[in-house]
Amino acid sequence: MASRGRTAEGGCTITWLDITDSKKTQARAQAIANDAMEALEEGFALFDAELSFLFCNRKYAEYVLGGQEFVPRAGAPVGDLARSLYDRRIYRLADGTTYDDYVAQVETMAVDYRKNVELVRQDGRIIEASSHETELGGYLVTARDVTEKRESERRELAAVTDAMQALGDGIALYDPQFNFVMGNDRFFDMWFTQTGIAPASPGENLSEVLRRIIDADYIDVPQDMPRQKYIDQLLQRAKAFEKNLPLPSKDRIYSCSSHQTGLGGYLLECKDVTEQLLAEEERRESEARALAKVTDTIETLDIGLALLDAELNFVFGNQMLNNMFHRRVPPPEAGEPMADIARRLVDGKFYKLPDGFDPVQAAARVVRRVVELDANFDTFANDGRIFRGSANRTKEGGYLLSFADITDQRQAESELERRREHAYQNEKLSAMGELLAGVAHELNNPLSIVVGYSMMMQGAVKDPKLRRQVDNIAQAADRCSRIVKAFLSMARQKPVEMRRCSLNELMMAAVDMVGHRLRAAGIDVEIDLDPDLPDVEADEDQIIQVFTNLLVNAEQALCDQPAPRQLQLRSFYDKRAGKAVARIADNGPGIAPDVLPRIFEPFYTTKDVGTGTGIGLAFCHRILASHNGRLTARSKPGEGARFYIRLGLCEHEDPAIGLPDAVPDAAAGRILVVDDEPVVAELIGDVLSDAGFDVQIQHDAFIALEVLKSRSFDAILSDIKMPGLDGPGFFHAIQDFDPALALRTGFVTGDTLSRSVAAFLNGTGQPHLEKPITPAELLLLVGDLMHVRSD
Repeated sequence: MASRGRTAEGGCTITWLDITDSKKTQARAQAIANDAMEALEEGFALFDAELSFLFCNRKYAEYVLGGQEFVPRAGAPVGDLARSLYDRRIYRLADGTTYDDYVAQVETMAVDYRKNVELVRQDGRIIEASSHETELGGYLVTARDVTEKRESERRELAAVTDAMQALGDGIALYDPQFNFVMGNDRFFDMWFTQTGIAPASPGENLSEVLRRIIDADYIDVPQDMPRQKYIDQLLQRAKAFEKNLPLPSKDRIYSCSSHQTGLGGYLLECKDVTEQLLAEEERRESEARALAKVTDTIETLDIGLALLDAELNFVFGNQMLNNMFHRRVPPPEAGEPMADIARRLVDGKFYKLPDGFDPVQAAARVVRRVVELDANFDTFANDGRIFRGSANRTKEGGYLLSFADITDQRQAESELERRREHAYQNEKLSAMGELLAGVAHELNNPLSIVVGYSMMMQGAVKDPKLRRQVDNIAQAADRCSRIVKAFLSMARQKPVEMRRCSLNELMMAAVDMVGHRLRAAGIDVEIDLDPDLPDVEADEDQIIQVFTNLLVNAEQALCDQPAPRQLQLRSFYDKRAGKAVARIADNGPGIAPDVLPRIFEPFYTTKDVGTGTGIGLAFCHRILASHNGRLTARSKPGEGARFYIRLGLCEHEDPAIGLPDAVPDAAAGRILVVDDEPVVAELIGDVLSDAGFDVQIQHDAFIALEVLKSRSFDAILSDIKMPGLDGPGFFHAIQDFDPALALRTGFVTGDTLSRSVAAFLNGTGQPHLEKPITPAELLLLVGDLMHVRSD
């Protein structure tokens, strides 16, 4: 390649440039581009700004021009291309289409950049052409063969149409703007053919179709509603894809549903439900007649019946059902859901809510029992009635509920159970009495030693500090002795030994015993005692035990409570009842209403295993009953508990208690002590020896009989339970050879609960002491025996 230029002096320059490689590169690039364009499945042709043909690929020549031999020369106007197509009648044209018309159509299609214009060839092939603008202002026309695609779509449409025609329901297809597209024959029969109304035409809006049908009075428009408003309402319901919309016509009833299509349009489905509704109406009437017969029958039953449908809606209930459940709560209505009925009964305070259930849970529980076909469930009414319910499935898929009033049956069962429980508790108390007898027998001997020697030491010790310590031991031992005797007295159910005492002093004695426990638990004790409270007649130890148990119970109730923990002790005189009253009140958790009536039952306890025995309050209640007094309790959950002790007043002075005024001459008294327990025998001997008696001790009753034959005694003290020859046998043997000495024989025993022992003592009337013994009691017994001698 050469180029020419001028020099500065006006000369001329010529430059030669070798562009061989550049041309080769351009040629290779052009060849690659041509090869790529020819490989495309889509045909395309390029025209300049004046619509002059420039070039096209083979596919374009095949699709549009009819073959490669009909490709025009470069620069040929588009009119030449159009004439070639027109003359050869490549495409199907409308009748009367001239050459100029055809050229104008081709030019307009290109200039307006139309897309997807379908051209149908004479051989049936369908070509889809589109015009595009180039960057240099020319036109790129693309073309593709869509024959197979259109044929596939036609087949699919034919299949859909065939399926629509086969349906028994009316089907209509509308575009997203509710313009009519197509409908099956059943659709046209429903709304147009049978009525003489002009059928819907493609492109007609649904609102116009509805207006024409309504104007022909084929659809019943609700009274007092303008027609246009009704049309707008139907359109809105169709847009909302509503299902089973009833449309009553003059002689038929249609159920219409709206569905969304994949392209955003609407498929309207219309069903003729006239016969179905008539059949349902007939069925309902038949069921109503049958139900009337059943109703007449079940109204005579003494059980409550309720019939529910498959959706748990109320169908029917007899009068007995209303008598049971709806005395104060409105009865159910037909069609009312079971859940609503149950909730109304709960809100109306008919049900006694189960523990831990709120009203919503209680109502749901009722429904769940029906669904689960519970065949044996109890319903507790707040008025005390109890109904036994049963749920069963009906043949039609519904539910039948039956209720029987079992209040009387339950009361009878409760009474029977109460009697059984009472008998059982009596057996346990009897067993406990036997246990106490064994415990007493084991404890009385060692306890007698502690009591006897501690009391003997009281008068012998001179050191003040040691004397105080011995006094404490003696008091504690005496306290233990009296507690054991109190238990034995309770177990024997014998009248207690009454004396005048101060209820205030007894309460303070109990406070002294458990005061340390109360202080350690952080409990504030408030004491308000009536200083003018009259004395009562009671057994001091037993009443102290009552107060002690009540204080310990209060301490246990308060131990888990947050501060402040308060305990109030108060006494007052009830003038109206003529009773002295002590009240113990705490601010603990209180006692549940269902527990309060049972707290005085033997062995009933709400405490954890290992914490309570269930005999404390029963023990206290029994003590007060034996005093002709009362122990009562009042409490509400969360408001603490209050216990009231009521005792009658003392109306007489106590007789003098102590040693006899005249004690027999000890120097002339010779006493034989027979006991298989050496330590107990030694204690008795020491007490009597210190009092000046001549005492001989034997541990075997057989040997004691031999001693009696060789030596005389003024009195005999014997144990009852001994190995070999026991106390009763020993006594009867003495009667045989010395009846007078038998009358001066007394007994010391720790087993007075035994029936045989009690029978022996009651039968003979011989004086006796119950272990643990005290020196004073022992001397009193010996004094009684010596009086028998002197008499």
